[in-house]
Amino acid sequence: WHVASTTQSILADFIAEGHLARHVRRMRLEYVERQGRLLEAIKTHLPDHLQPLPSLAGLHLCAAVRQPVDARAWAEAATRRGARVEPLSRHAFSAKAWNGLVLGYGLIETTDIEDAVIALKLAAE
Repeated sequence: WHVASTTQSILADFIAEGHLARHVRRMRLEYVERQGRLLEAIKTHLPDHLQPLPSLAGLHLCAAVRQPVDARAWAEAATRRGARVEPLSRHAFSAKAWNGLVLGYGLIETTDIEDAVIALKLAAE
């Protein structure tokens, strides 16, 4: 039911020495850069396809599909091209979900974002 005291002590030292705070600051900057890169890539490559939705938290971006394209089918085609996205409807409580996509940027390298958006564009064609 409890974590070993040795593990607790190591974690306490890690926090007390400021390592956790430094890591959080560094990752916050990294995720801001990734989100900006993703938004710019959507603006460049998919302006007629996706409308990013406002978000103040998380490591993902939701975007409404602007064209009459089924987001589920698009997500499946994108995944086959190596750009894993999810349909927004997967996270809905009702059948009347937005036709949109969820694009995560927590696990992708900043340098790979544009290529993933291009793959997403190709999957829409």
